[in-house]
Amino acid sequence: YIMSLGGSEAESGGPLDVEGDAHTLTDSRDGSSGLAVNLYPILNAPMSLDHLEISEQPFHSGIIPVLHAPTPSHLGDLSTNVYAEITGVLDIPETGNYVLRLVSDDGGRLYLNDRLLIDNDGLHAPEARDSEQILEAGAYPIRVTYFQGAGGGAVSLQWAPHGADAFSVIPEEVLRYNQSDLRET
Repeated sequence: YIMSLGGSEAESGGPLDVEGDAHTLTDSRDGSSGLAVNLYPILNAPMSLDHLEISEQPFHSGIIPVLHAPTPSHLGDLSTNVYAEITGVLDIPETGNYVLRLVSDDGGRLYLNDRLLIDNDGLHAPEARDSEQILEAGAYPIRVTYFQGAGGGAVSLQWAPHGADAFSVIPEEVLRYNQSDLRET
């Protein structure tokens, strides 16, 4: 199943060339769907998520409809030395097999139900990492931690539900956030 997805990805131009709208991480909006995003300045030279020194208070806190920032321009004015914590709830519509994907440049991690599923940490160009899960229908807390050092940058949260022939951005309809996830700036 994963192998067939990899083939279609290669033909489409890479892991950031997927179905779904791109959004800037600082484009905040209102509504109950989407994900909470808190952005923090990094105070040291970042090498990995485990060795970041970040400010205690974010410089931006808002809501994004989906997590798909495929180019440095989609990172907004924060293209260097920034840490993002993106949180919310993923509503799985029906029980089944799901392949979750995190694409990041630089480091990123994906947690579902407080369990680390994908570790794509470090300084690197856009890299996709996948985790295949059998999920029951229902609500799952989701969290992405991401940092952008210097150079190009991108971050994207994708899935391929059972029966899909390609990855797509996890849609807004299955994402919601908790107001308590938004931090004071």
